[in-house]
Amino acid sequence: KSIRCMQNPRLGFEGEIRFNSVDEKEAGKKIMIVGAGPAGLEAACDLALRGYKPEIFEADDQVGGMLNLACKPPFKSNLERVVSYRKELLKQLNVPIYLGCRIGIEEIRRYSPDVLILATGSGPVRLPIPGCTGEKVLTGDEVLQGAELTGEKIAMLGGGFIGCETADYLVERGKTVEIFEMTDEIAPNLGMTRKYFMMERLKAGNVKIHLGTRVISVSLPKITVAHNDTVEELDGFDGVVMAVGRRSNDSLVKEVNEAFPGLPVFTIGDAKTTGFALDAIYDAAVTAASL
Repeated sequence: KSIRCMQNPRLGFEGEIRFNSVDEKEAGKKIMIVGAGPAGLEAACDLALRGYKPEIFEADDQVGGMLNLACKPPFKSNLERVVSYRKELLKQLNVPIYLGCRIGIEEIRRYSPDVLILATGSGPVRLPIPGCTGEKVLTGDEVLQGAELTGEKIAMLGGGFIGCETADYLVERGKTVEIFEMTDEIAPNLGMTRKYFMMERLKAGNVKIHLGTRVISVSLPKITVAHNDTVEELDGFDGVVMAVGRRSNDSLVKEVNEAFPGLPVFTIGDAKTTGFALDAIYDAAVTAASL
């Protein structure tokens, strides 16, 4: 089995990812990175190590992107080190990070970069399920950001790794959770070891898992689900969490390609393909090495 590392994306790929130094002329290029999630931070670190002077622009008031939420579920607090390590390295490399900067076409035009790297991440998918509105229906992101779910019994829509980890988080806070997953497999993308221990925690927390089950409407405290050819109404739910997947924040990518047809633009991380932070960091390293 190949070995990969989130902190060192070159591990196992030393022959493919080389951070060769650049000459003075090349180093003078203006490189604008939009987004300070794991991909944006990694790209900035690697480019600075090569001799470039990138600058990062982040819409939020902190760096880290989805890793700030990914470290919230049980036994994942060490993910914070992925962010803190890169923050410290960028500080040592004198790479500026501008927080609270929402970047659009005009801002890019004013900055006039020689190279633009878009690391704008992803956002949660919201399915148009009747009744899935209001303060008692939240996304997994909102829950991990600290939004309060009143009541005790929560319906988790989605049994992928985000849904399962959010359920794990809620169980730790005393909630009763039932997971509704449309496919016949729970958290299929998780590694075997990580999945085993998470499933053990969900089992200990009495989390009921409904596979092959689709939620077709919500009218709290009731939800209506479909399983095979059967439609059933379930009662007693106090809230709903929607964790059915993520969608790339790629609207700026399309605008940039239209507005600046000759500008070298690189889209990295979740902005290109949604996945794990490990994949986003590796993608950023490959891109930084290729410039």
